[in-house]
Amino acid sequence: MINIDKNPKNEIVEKAKELLKQGRTRQETFELLVDKYKYTNKVLEVMKQMPSSKAIEKYGKWNNVLLGIMLLIVAMFSVSIGPGSLLILYGFLIYAVITKRFEHYFWISILSFVILIAVLTISIININKSIDVLAIVLILALHLPMIYLPYWIEKKMCPKPKEHREWYTNHEGRDKIKIVYEFSDL
Repeated sequence: MINIDKNPKNEIVEKAKELLKQGRTRQETFELLVDKYKYTNKVLEVMKQMPSSKAIEKYGKWNNVLLGIMLLIVAMFSVSIGPGSLLILYGFLIYAVITKRFEHYFWISILSFVILIAVLTISIININKSIDVLAIVLILALHLPMIYLPYWIEKKMCPKPKEHREWYTNHEGRDKIKIVYEFSDL
């Protein structure tokens, strides 16, 4: 019986994780996976979101800081407004941080920005009424780093590959151009 995998991306992700855990560089992992699967674009897509062991070792603590801030925010919202849809969204984003799914880090920044704008708008609208200044300062102190920190973590842990073009001669003797990707680990 022939096993036809309709989505080789899952297999590529698992193999990439395995190779990176063995201490291979992102470049070595990329080249091995392209040789094995021949799906350059799918391997490239996967490898753009995979940090090396060195990057996790060096910047993993910042991922933990981000997780800690998010847990503080969830606790703060749970106490002040009770559980709700915002907490479900934070739950999804907390899962993304725990599993280092960098493709979702953008949404952490967006959510933090929207919450900051909402808090500032409510503060301006209620300027003559009594407002809890401490709560506003706490929200600002927690959300301001969350606008930039996810972007910075993703950039440091998964630097984008450099891309350049190289000439080669194909099996028919014709000169062709191919795109070569170079991954860095830090």
